[in-house]
Parts: sequence; C-alpha cells; structure tokens
Amino acid sequence: MRRSTALLAGTALTAALIVVGPGNAHADLHLLQCTGDIHTTYDPGLTDVPHQTDAVVDEAFGTSARPLGTCLVLGALITGGTHHHERELVLSCVSLLQSTPITETVLWNNGSSSTFSFPTSSYDNVNGETIITRLGQVTAGFGAGSAAQQEVVLANTALAACLTPGGLTEIDGAVTLTIV
Repeated sequence: MRRSTALLAGTALTAALIVVGPGNAHADLHLLQCTGDIHTTYDPGLTDVPHQTDAVVDEAFGTSARPLGTCLVLGALITGGTHHHERELVLSCVSLLQSTPITETVLWNNGSSSTFSFPTSSYDNVNGETIITRLGQVTAGFGAGSAAQQEVVLANTALAACLTPGGLTEIDGAVTLTIV
C-alpha cells in the first residue's frame, strides 16, 4: 500500500513538473491548455467590400482535433473538446482583422463545457502568418471565473484569396486555448 501511494505521489509530482516546470510552479501553472485546429467557411466569400455572409466556425482541441492536438488539464479528465457556431454577419477581409468581442462555448469530451468571453483581440504578422490573440475570461462551466487566452495562427497565403473574384471562402489554422 505504501509503495503504491509513493508511486502515485511520485507520478503526480512528475506530471506537475512536466506541466509547470521546476521552479515555476506559480508563474506557468495553467488550469487547462489545449491545442488544436480551426476551420472557418464564408458563403459568399469575403472580399475587401463588406457584405452579408454566412460564417461557420469549427474548432477542435486535443483528441478531437485532426491532426491530434494536446490537452494538459488540472482538476478534470479532459482530453479534447469542440466548438461550433454559425452566424450571418456583415464582413469583409478588412473587418476580419479588427478586434470584435467574441463569446464561445467549448464542449469538452467529459460532458462538461466552458463558456469564454473574449472582449478584445490583437493581430500580429510574424513569418508569413497572422497571429490572433484574444484575452478574456471563462464566464461559465469548467474554469469559471478564470482568465483565458486564445491564440489562432493563420497562414497569410490564405488571406490572398480576398483578392480573387470569389473571395476568401475558407481558412484553416492552429489554435491554442489556455485557462489560467
């Protein structure tokens, strides 16, 4: 019994050190950090002129993502999750890169969910990629009351479709979601 308890404690300590690193227990501790993919479609496609479009966004994290992402979680048995929404919006390629408030709910594989409110976004172009960083908080569900960050990385080559007659009809990228 003592050997099992010691082995379990040692395994938990090793896992905690992998997640937070030695000497950084408070600075890097995350309640959840998941990586995955995001796929968005626009119909009709986006151009430089604002117009009505149907936007469909699908995000998948951890074991739900293709290719597989990862989820490191403290306090819950979460290995993956998904978010889906469809909206009719007035958008253009220019407005796509402007800060707008976003609320989304991620459904986790264990049956729980987290609702995120991201009131602001920032945009950076680095090495041919557009990096969108959203800061906010978890308003309901797993991690409620905690700060949250979402980072989406899109290849700038996809945004070149804005200049074509049909416009930007779909875009894919990588996404990281963190609850601290």
